[in-house]
Amino acid sequence: MTYARYRIQDRSTLDDADWKHIRRAVAVRARFKCECCGKYLGMRGHADHIVPRVECEARGIHPKDLANLQWLCPPCHNRKSSNERWAGHQKVNRKPFSTRRNVTGRNAYHAALLQSMTETRKPKDAEISRDHIGAIQAPRENGQYPKGR
Repeated sequence: MTYARYRIQDRSTLDDADWKHIRRAVAVRARFKCECCGKYLGMRGHADHIVPRVECEARGIHPKDLANLQWLCPPCHNRKSSNERWAGHQKVNRKPFSTRRNVTGRNAYHAALLQSMTETRKPKDAEISRDHIGAIQAPRENGQYPKGR
C-alpha cells in the first residue's frame, strides 16, 4: 500500500511504456547533468515538467513534449516543486513585532545598572598563600629579592 505524500497525482503520463524512453531522451539532451546547478547525475535525475502537468492542458502543451521537460537533480527538483506548491499562497500581513522599549521603569533600571558598572571598586588586599610566594615575590625593604626556598 502506498501513501501520497502531499496529494494524489495523476500518474497516467508517467506510468506508461513511453515515459522510460522520454526520460532517457531528456537525460541525454542534458548530457546527464542537472539543468539548474550543472551537477552530474547519470540516470539518477528527475525529468521535470517546466510547465506543471496540471497546467499543460490549459496551455495546449502535451505532457510528454520534450520541450516542456528538463533534467534536474533531486534537491533542485524539490526546490522547484516546493516553489510551485507555495506560489498561490500569499503572506499574511502581520503586526510589526513590538519591542519592550516602553516597559515602565526600564530607563531607571538601565541607569542604575550603568552606574553600578562604572563605579570604581577598591580591590581587597589579596592574601598571598605559601604556594604563591614563589610566583610573586616583592622586594624587601633593602631592595633585594628573597632567595629561593
